[in-house]
Amino acid sequence: MSDLKSLETVGVKIVYSIIAAPSRELMTVHYQKDDAWLIMVGDSILDFQKKHKLLINFNSLEYGQRVLQSLIDYNSDKLMKICILFGLDACTQARKIVGSINEPGTMRAKYSHDSDYEAALNIRATQNSIHCSGNASEAVFEINNFKLANLLPEFELNEYC
Repeated sequence: MSDLKSLETVGVKIVYSIIAAPSRELMTVHYQKDDAWLIMVGDSILDFQKKHKLLINFNSLEYGQRVLQSLIDYNSDKLMKICILFGLDACTQARKIVGSINEPGTMRAKYSHDSDYEAALNIRATQNSIHCSGNASEAVFEINNFKLANLLPEFELNEYC
């Protein structure tokens, strides 16, 4: 069974897919993060550097900004398959199979050759091969950002991912 088809085992269906190369501008909007997120990510980099006795050059916010920039760089202007999933609580169900970062047994772990260690060492985002909206609000924002909303029938907010 293909990995995308395995989503159907948790009651989620792919209702739209396209292959595209999102621009840097689109990915910058896609990955809008607030200072709280940047600081949280930066704190994890600082913790890693302290644990491994590495030189600390920036504060949490600056490290977070560097990680965010690497995320935008990694995902800009590259061909990718963009799918919209539909089903009751679609994001939660899809994340069970997709995973968070590179959890063993998930699609992200299967298709990523990166590690959290390498990412932290190089002050960048973990490079995985699949994105999954974290929740329904994020999914709606992302669907609208990619200008795909007009292609879908209207359903409840929490049914798309």
